[in-house]
Amino acid sequence: MADISAAVEPEWIKRIYAHYERKNKTGWRGHRLGPSQAGRACDREIWYNFRECRAPDWSGRMLRLFDTGAREESRFIADLRNAGLEVYDRDPVTKRQFSVTLGSVHVGGSMDGVGRGFDEAPNKWHVLEFKTHSEKSFSLLKKKGLQEAKPEHWTQCQLYMLAMNREFPGEFDRAVYLAKNKNTDELWGCRVYLDNMAAEKIEARCISIVNSPRPPAGIGNGPDDFRCRFCSFRDMCYESAPALRGCRNCLHSTPGPSGWVCEDGQHWGTGEPCRRHRYIPEVAGMGAVVDASPGGEWVKYERGVDEGF
Repeated sequence: MADISAAVEPEWIKRIYAHYERKNKTGWRGHRLGPSQAGRACDREIWYNFRECRAPDWSGRMLRLFDTGAREESRFIADLRNAGLEVYDRDPVTKRQFSVTLGSVHVGGSMDGVGRGFDEAPNKWHVLEFKTHSEKSFSLLKKKGLQEAKPEHWTQCQLYMLAMNREFPGEFDRAVYLAKNKNTDELWGCRVYLDNMAAEKIEARCISIVNSPRPPAGIGNGPDDFRCRFCSFRDMCYESAPALRGCRNCLHSTPGPSGWVCEDGQHWGTGEPCRRHRYIPEVAGMGAVVDASPGGEWVKYERGVDEGF
């Protein structure tokens, strides 16, 4: 008889992954610059991501992994409640996930929850942040602590505390970070104090990136810089690759005080570009601007002409 346990990926597993890919559609999020991005080291990477110069090309397996992380949040909430803590994963007023805005409608995100009753300060409300980690990441977290091991996560906590403490002065100057080892299910947690000066500096950086009409300087010193090696935008920085066309990287598009504005008078829809789309020159991947038509129908670059599509 044939060995039916051969190590091949069955078609039905491929269909499971395909389901997650269909759910993800194009990958466009219409997102703000979120606290989860704010701790990245490179301003240009954050700007490229905010301007949606690349659509996330996640595999079905990775999308399922993200879904697993999202599902774990409800378990974290249940664990804390079972430990006798008072926890809210939804805003009692809106009945939706807690959402914060930081100095601009384009900067903000959604929190995992709030809670109180922690032994160290039982009457204080804490911002809650949940994460799952690989074995290596979890070990580093336990060894070095949150700020050194996971500065992006520490930054995330700081911005959530800054926003919540502004809305409720003196109530949310602390956070609880709860982590899980995906290999062993071991939990590790710590409390974080609000560093108001550091948080405001991070907020100012985010607003500066949002308001920049052109890509800011990158952190790398060349294509071999280890900090750039696995960046999604490496080809744009070093190989003159163009951005994927989208409303946010159009020359006519501006992040305004109450939302995105199309200065060409077009309807702002899903973020998919219209025929009037013209690249912000630095993301066109065609070199310097040489000429342009008075009405903006075309822009001539050193290595080609942008006439839309």
